[in-house]
Amino acid sequence: MALVTPDTGAPRIFASPLARRLAKEGGLDLSALQGSGPHGRIIERDVKTALARGETAKAAPLAAAPSADITRKFFEAGSYEEIPHDNVRKAIARRLTEAIQTIPLFYLNVDCEIDALLRLREDFNAAAPLGSDGKPTWKTSVNDYVVKALAIALQ
Repeated sequence: MALVTPDTGAPRIFASPLARRLAKEGGLDLSALQGSGPHGRIIERDVKTALARGETAKAAPLAAAPSADITRKFFEAGSYEEIPHDNVRKAIARRLTEAIQTIPLFYLNVDCEIDALLRLREDFNAAAPLGSDGKPTWKTSVNDYVVKALAIALQ
């Protein structure tokens, strides 16, 4: 079986859709910008700042991709076992790929002050009786309290 080497096209640039549009309209190359958004993502502010400075950046030179010989050294014969996927695994892979590409995805983070809850949990866990092995017979987690609060709220 021949080793398939990855495509050596341009690296992916992480930028918001608005930043991409503004850069395109302003003739700005996003690959030369350093993003200030989450995880280095290029956002509207970055593009507007670059355009205000009068930049029309040229593409930065790309680092050379490793040669196929170097890549093959990672996959020595006998260092792995290749098992072909059955139809069920292929269907699962196809559906997961379709879902991640077509369904909008977002993460929601909420910061909560739960100092009192943590003290309650600590006191409750300290009061747990010890088993024959000297370890507590039960230990509660923050998740236990969250589930209980949701159950009470939904009643």
